[in-house]
Amino acid sequence: MYYDQGKYALAKERFDKCGRNDVTQGLSLECLYLMSKYEEFTASLVEYIKVNQTNRRVAALSAYAANQLLQEDIYPFCASPLDYVYKGQLAHSSLENSRFVRAFEDEMTDIQTVWEPASNTTKKGYRTIGNLFELRSENIQKMELYIKNHVETYFNKYINSQNLFIKEWPKAFSLHGWFNRLVKGGNHISHIHPAGWLSGVVYLNMVDDPQNDEGAIKFSLHGYNYPILRDEIPANTVQPQSGEIVLFPSSLFHETIPLIQDSVRCAVAFDIIPIKDN
Repeated sequence: MYYDQGKYALAKERFDKCGRNDVTQGLSLECLYLMSKYEEFTASLVEYIKVNQTNRRVAALSAYAANQLLQEDIYPFCASPLDYVYKGQLAHSSLENSRFVRAFEDEMTDIQTVWEPASNTTKKGYRTIGNLFELRSENIQKMELYIKNHVETYFNKYINSQNLFIKEWPKAFSLHGWFNRLVKGGNHISHIHPAGWLSGVVYLNMVDDPQNDEGAIKFSLHGYNYPILRDEIPANTVQPQSGEIVLFPSSLFHETIPLIQDSVRCAVAFDIIPIKDN
């Protein structure tokens, strides 16, 4: 409540009472940055690194703060996350790709969705609730296989990276996904997926003749309510085609550019969530 009201000193006081909680410790660091206490923020970040080096929300904040304060990104999870955006065709052949995409989208017309679900980034659009991959239809299982094949390709592409994002790649993971259908004006506001490790989108239906990047996915170091100190913020816009998959670190801010035309954009978004050893 205090955080949402902009009462960051009071919010930080409460967050700090929660002990070694990944969510609240990350929010405590955000409070320092939002209060413009940059030296204290950097010092606290150095201490936090001794405790946790893979907090995705802290990674997002650290990358942005480094850009804004013209300093090195010292958080080791995924420095330069924009360098880890990957795009490919979902299936091996174009014919197989188009057939599967049509079949999958047809199946999604019968699945229950919610209009602008609460506490979600979907605006002027529908989204499924729960984990889509728990529905074990033939098409959904095939989609899971396609995604896992690309995840393996992704890891091998960046295998020599020194970021912990790659060096501590989860040995086991679960796949959590959902279906989105945006209509005219539809978009997703800038956000990250802090519970994920790697995130992605499979595009089923895109605008035929996009204008002004409508329906594209935009990646940036900036998100949430972080104040902008300097305008030179790295960003990258990707305009996928139907049947393509895009993968990126879960700590990277992303958004969907609103649809201008009276059209529909359908996609499956997902996270690779690490399974911790007992």
